[in-house]
Amino acid sequence: MKKIENNLHWFLLVNKPLTWTSFDVIWYSRKVLQTKKIWHTWTLDPLATGLMILWIWKGTKFLNFHTADRKTYEADVRFWFTTETYDDEWEKISTNFEWEIWKQKLFEELENFKWKIKQIPPRFSAIKVWWQKLCNLARKWQKNIKIPEREITIFEIKILDYKWPDLKLKITCSSWTYIRSIANDLWENLWCWGYLTWLKRTEIEDLKLEDAIEKDEISPEKIIPLDKILDFEKLFLVEKIIERMGFWQKISIEKLELEENFLNRNKNFLDNKNDFSPDEEKFFRIYDFEEKFIWIWVLFDGVLKSKIFI
Repeated sequence: MKKIENNLHWFLLVNKPLTWTSFDVIWYSRKVLQTKKIWHTWTLDPLATGLMILWIWKGTKFLNFHTADRKTYEADVRFWFTTETYDDEWEKISTNFEWEIWKQKLFEELENFKWKIKQIPPRFSAIKVWWQKLCNLARKWQKNIKIPEREITIFEIKILDYKWPDLKLKITCSSWTYIRSIANDLWENLWCWGYLTWLKRTEIEDLKLEDAIEKDEISPEKIIPLDKILDFEKLFLVEKIIERMGFWQKISIEKLELEENFLNRNKNFLDNKNDFSPDEEKFFRIYDFEEKFIWIWVLFDGVLKSKIFI
C-alpha cells in the first residue's frame, strides 16, 4: 500500500463501528496508513457509532483550532428498564411501571431540555475526579462520589419516532454533552425508568456523516487536505516572507503591501482590511504563490504573525 506523505496536513472523516473504542479506530488507521502520527477529537463510547475526525501528520497540530461547539446525534431510548451505565452495556433493571407515556407528555418534557441546562455526567465516563477516571472509580463501586455539574446547551431536541416503550430522538447540542445523561434525566422527570439503547453521531459543525468512510475504506487515497476543513480567509504570500515567518518573526500589513504581486493575489484581503478590528485576532489560511497550503497565521493590530508554523 502506498505510504502517505509525511510533510503535509491531512484529516479523515470515519464512521466509527459499533463496539469499537475511539482508540481502536486510531490503532487501525495507524496500521493501514503506516504512520503513528494520527489522533482524533470528540470521543465516542464503544456502543455508539458515527462521525469521527482523524487528524493525520501535521494535521494533528490543528486540534486546538477545532472547537466543534455543535454536534448532532440520533438516539434511541427504551423505557421500562434502566442500567448502571445509562446504556446497553450493563445488566438491565426492570420496573413495575405499566402505563404508557403519552406523546404529548414527552413533547412537554423535552421542552425543558432546550437551551442552557445543568447536566451531571454519568458515573461511567472518562471525566476525572480525584485524579482518576470516573468509570474506574465506578467499577470499584465507589458510589459516594460527588460529580460536578456542567452547563451544556441543547440547540434542538425532537422526536423522530415513538412507539412505547421505544423513543427515537434527534439532538443537536454543545460539546461535553452526554446523551446517556439526557436519557437518564428524561426518565427521572417522567417517573419511568429508561436507558439509551443506540446512539449515532451524524454531524460535527458542518461536517456530516454521509461524507465519512467506513473503516474498510481507510486508505491514503481517501485522506483529505486539512485546508478543506478550514473556513478562514486565504492569503497568498511570496516564498521569502513565508521563510521569514517560519522563524516566528512578524510583519506589518503596510510592509506586505509593498511586496511584489501581493496586491494582485490578495484583492479580497485589501477590500476587507478596513473591516478588521485591531483588538481582535483574525485568522488566515496562508498559501504560497503556487497555491500550496502552508498553515494558519493570525492578524492582530495590523501585524501578521505565525500562530503555528509547520
